[in-house]
Amino acid sequence: MRKLRNPLNQLLPIILIFLFLGCNNKEAYRKVCFKDFCVRAEIATAPLKREAGLMHRKNLLPGEGMLFVFEKETEHYFWMKNMYIPLDIIWVDADKRIVGILSEVQPCSQTCPSLTVGMPSKYVLEVNAGLTAGHRLKIGDALSF
Repeated sequence: MRKLRNPLNQLLPIILIFLFLGCNNKEAYRKVCFKDFCVRAEIATAPLKREAGLMHRKNLLPGEGMLFVFEKETEHYFWMKNMYIPLDIIWVDADKRIVGILSEVQPCSQTCPSLTVGMPSKYVLEVNAGLTAGHRLKIGDALSF
């Protein structure tokens, strides 16, 4: 005699994944504040999320960005492969102080250089190009989130 499969047994893992992702969605964004303004930043903690970053996005709304969170404070490298928008990239140490800024970084189409500021960081914030100059951000400025 053949046993019939319960369709819920097949759907249960998918339902649990969606529930888990929905519950963790609260942490998907965080407010990152400087001395006189804040940015709504998408959080990238998982290795695959950090690797994808803002690739393939056609735009980034004003006042938004992506905050990369790393396990260790070390020198972190970025590149602009598969990017469509220029960015300002801000490296931040474990004390939440800016240790480096690259402004107006342009997308690349073929050979993409690795970008770093040569300083250890625990966080990296990507925002629309011009934000750092517009708000006069500089090395040593503090962030909160």
